[in-house]
Amino acid sequence: MKEQVAEEWIQRGKHDLEAAKILLGHGKYLDVAVFHIHQAIEKHPKVPHPQGLGIKESTRPRTTHNRSHGF
Repeated sequence: MKEQVAEEWIQRGKHDLEAAKILLGHGKYLDVAVFHIHQAIEKHPKVPHPQGLGIKESTRPRTTHNRSHGF
């Protein structure tokens, strides 16, 4: 289960980086490219280590978004 979750987050981060590279290659929409780079960086600490590192729940990164706003 952890491996599948980790792989999903890794793939999402890679997709963000690929999108940023495409945009940067065109020299347009730099703000959108930076957004995708930021998204990849945010996803990185959320990837659980497949073998588990014994990290306590209290040391995990806090959620960065409040989803109670409905958007």
